[in-house]
Amino acid sequence: MRKILFLGLLVLNFSFGQLAFDRTRIIFDHSNTNSVSVIVENSNPNMPYLAQTWIEDGNGNKIEEPLVALPMLQRLNPRQEKQIKISLVGDTNALPKDRESLLQFSVLGLPPTDSEGQSKLNILVRSNLKLFYRPKGLQKYAENAIFEEVKVQKQGSNLILENPTPYHIVIYAFSARKGINLTEKDIVLKPFGKEKVSVTVGNNPYIYFINDNGAAKSLAYKCSNSLCSIIK
Repeated sequence: MRKILFLGLLVLNFSFGQLAFDRTRIIFDHSNTNSVSVIVENSNPNMPYLAQTWIEDGNGNKIEEPLVALPMLQRLNPRQEKQIKISLVGDTNALPKDRESLLQFSVLGLPPTDSEGQSKLNILVRSNLKLFYRPKGLQKYAENAIFEEVKVQKQGSNLILENPTPYHIVIYAFSARKGINLTEKDIVLKPFGKEKVSVTVGNNPYIYFINDNGAAKSLAYKCSNSLCSIIK
């Protein structure tokens, strides 16, 4: 998810872009790699930015191990792209071994300063990406097959969602008919977690998931006596 920090009275819509990434989420699978590279672009055609980079844990605290993002500070000229490398450092025992960890990758765009050290536009642009760290040894699933593991129950106008897997599962919407009148939600089911969602979708709900590539996947369910099963 991307956020913007505004200072003063000047307002920017991020859709016009200042700092853009080459992906919508970061998957760090330790069974395949010891580092992941992210491309950040300054899409402003006129203004350079200093890009300050860091990683936060699940509580919003900045961390420098066991994952670090380098360089921590670099200049991006107008329309310039540069690479940020996320690597393992120190002891990985700080993160669980039996499940995926959800961290946050953050980049703060600092505007140029004038000769007196004052910001010319008085704007800071902050962008965030979800960073999923996967330790070695987790069970592997075929693409999108993990969504079929989610257990769904219906209780009145609520859906009870249970995630029996060691991975985070991202859900962005629900509907009573495929692709029509979507009720958007921002839900991240934690590994081995359960969540109650208040949504009116009848007895044949559709649930919309987001996979590792940021693409959407929908599944249809049929609910009977509170238990919902996937319609193949």
